[in-house]
Amino acid sequence: MFPITTGLTHFNFSSNTKTYFDYFKHDGYYLCGCFPDHDFFINLASNLDENYAYIYNKLESWKNLSGGIGNSIIEKLKSLKQHEPWLFVIHIMDLHNLFALPEDFRNNEFGENDYDKMLSFIDVWIGKFLKEINLKNTLIVISSDHGSYIPVTGKIPSEIPTIQKIMKKGKKIVPSLEPVGVKMLLLMRKATREVRMHKLKKELSEYELRSLNNRGKSELFEETIRVPLIFAGYGIKNHLIFDNLVRHVDIFPTISEIVNLQNKNHQKDGRSLVPLLNNDKMDELPAYIETGVSAGDFSEKINPQSVGQIIGLRTSRYKYLRSRENTTESILFDLKNDPKELTNIAEENQQIVKELEKKLSNLITATKHAKPDDLTEEEQRKAEELLKKLGYI
Repeated sequence: MFPITTGLTHFNFSSNTKTYFDYFKHDGYYLCGCFPDHDFFINLASNLDENYAYIYNKLESWKNLSGGIGNSIIEKLKSLKQHEPWLFVIHIMDLHNLFALPEDFRNNEFGENDYDKMLSFIDVWIGKFLKEINLKNTLIVISSDHGSYIPVTGKIPSEIPTIQKIMKKGKKIVPSLEPVGVKMLLLMRKATREVRMHKLKKELSEYELRSLNNRGKSELFEETIRVPLIFAGYGIKNHLIFDNLVRHVDIFPTISEIVNLQNKNHQKDGRSLVPLLNNDKMDELPAYIETGVSAGDFSEKINPQSVGQIIGLRTSRYKYLRSRENTTESILFDLKNDPKELTNIAEENQQIVKELEKKLSNLITATKHAKPDDLTEEEQRKAEELLKKLGYI
């Protein structure tokens, strides 16, 4: 379901939340997961039969595919053969900045920038995983939770590597100073970004400047919300490439139909894409989109009811955005004629705005959510850490 249907956020997702995993478990599937060790993922995986929560504590030293996670996944794939049928969910973080890129992949033959090179590295590991899988009886689904900005300058404006190295050494010498150091680093990064951005605004175009943005704060450009979706293996009869609009909420309904999951009568906003995979036509449904919660500099206490302030709908032709609370000011992009999303055409296309607002309003009024409890001090601390690590800063 869409987050606007469930009311779920980073802060109120618990082990009691009903997910598709519960339905697969009811149908006799052995459930296994590989996730970073954030509370959100720990809660998500709490009802699985097995869960490998890998350390993603400090961006400078976290485990990645080459640091042991990849081999753990391979070993798990080998052992799952005795647990058929099984469902294995893997969430890797290698494409998150800072990139722990192996030296062997720093050559330009693997890409123009660190992001491309890391993608090449991940591709090699996917190949290793596929060697352990029988594609005749196993369905593979590959996607991403979001996209990312790739700085045209090659560097993130807020990064100050020399200072970060000094602070890392200082932490080893005087561990008790780490909390003070983190706050100082955040302030220094903020100041550094402001100085560098002031200069870059004179040198780069509006579109180029966008590549230096922080993800998940107040915008929903294609760079961060358009992601790949690949189905391969069991049940996939044809080799097809689509440009149809599909959504994350469509993934599990599609899997469920392909494997003939028995329990299908639960509430859902998504739909099965099997007709599309069979090369049949499907009417388009808009995708609901919203920004994440921005923790800013964490000067204020995080509210468990905190939600992203920008919501909207995306169709194959248009993207409609507005404030969650204010319907009067809106943005409309024509994705066909303005793929870089540089021109807001809402004012001169009020009929399209009204039509999309009506669809969005119907989603908003469809359900009401229970008010989440306040966070404890420990939950507050963990929530701030999670947002920092995931890039919502």
